[in-house]
Amino acid sequence: MPGYNSFEVNIGGKKYKLQTDENQDYVKKIESLINTKINQYKTADKKFDNYSSLIFTTFVIADKYLKVLHQLEIEKKLNQEVMSLSEVKKIKDEHSQFKIDLEHTVQEKDQYLQELIQKNSDLNILTNKLNEYEKLLKEYEEQAAQEQQMKQDEQVAQVQQVIQQQPSEQEQPSDHQEEQHAEQAGISTTEIKALKNRLLAYEILLKEKEEELTVYEELNRELEQKNKKMSHDVFLLREEIELRD
Repeated sequence: MPGYNSFEVNIGGKKYKLQTDENQDYVKKIESLINTKINQYKTADKKFDNYSSLIFTTFVIADKYLKVLHQLEIEKKLNQEVMSLSEVKKIKDEHSQFKIDLEHTVQEKDQYLQELIQKNSDLNILTNKLNEYEKLLKEYEEQAAQEQQMKQDEQVAQVQQVIQQQPSEQEQPSDHQEEQHAEQAGISTTEIKALKNRLLAYEILLKEKEEELTVYEELNRELEQKNKKMSHDVFLLREEIELRD
């Protein structure tokens, strides 16, 4: 037979030819084992011949073979049970770890939710402040526009007054002439001085309002930047929470 080795063995004083895929050393070990058992039976009882000894040897070897098979089967079942218990333990451990991870995830979600609520609250506060600043800025702008218009009206009135007086290029009006002009216009000198002082005060106030307006514009720009950043952070946080869900 292809792939098999041919050997000659001597069992109980009788030669046999066999073919096997085992090597010669292994075959010799089997031959020696069987002959040893046959000789043991022949030595123990003189009534045993080669044939009877061979039968008993075959029976003993078959018995040991079956017991070994039975033991292997038991060990196989035990190994399967051990593997089953190990798998059960592994599943339990994985389940416990899953519960722990789930609890951590829920805690993180709650924490992110609280942070989101806080950021939304901060955003609402900033938005309200921004609206207040915008309203205040609008009021200052309207007030500044009114003061500017008043200033322009007063300047026009002064120009008209100068045109009416028509002073020469070389001459400057004297106090007496100013009084005469004031009388002609129906305004007292005291009222003219008061108007001049009031105009000066408005000019100073207008300058202060312009400076405040610059400050509020800068503050408004900063608040807009913070508002954009806060909106972006809230958007990212919501995206992250949705991904975790």
